[in-house]
Amino acid sequence: MSALTPVLTTSSVLITWSIASLGTVPAVNTLTNAVITVTWKCQGQELKIGTTEVLTATRTGLIEVEPNTNSYTPFADLTEAQVMGWVNRALGADGLTAVNQQVFADIYNQQNPLPLPWTQ
Repeated sequence: MSALTPVLTTSSVLITWSIASLGTVPAVNTLTNAVITVTWKCQGQELKIGTTEVLTATRTGLIEVEPNTNSYTPFADLTEAQVMGWVNRALGADGLTAVNQQVFADIYNQQNPLPLPWTQ
């Protein structure tokens, strides 16, 4: 799953995953600027029916990363796609699907708001 490419579309909802930030520590064993946390963002967008207004729904989360001397990539050489791979592995297919469904539900609820029961 590419971090910069929409990963899922349903009807006209466009969902994009990205990396919001990286948490680092100055040194772990022989590793410098080692990433220990990744904050990810999943954003959905859709045009509001009958308008040009863009509805947006966003979910964010954080995963922990265990620095590994066997597969360490220097901080300056990390790519968003590589870090997104960490997120994919940490969340797994079920976790990714659950987040996507939450974003779809948020957009759906904006498109189809229910009035408060006591106002009817």
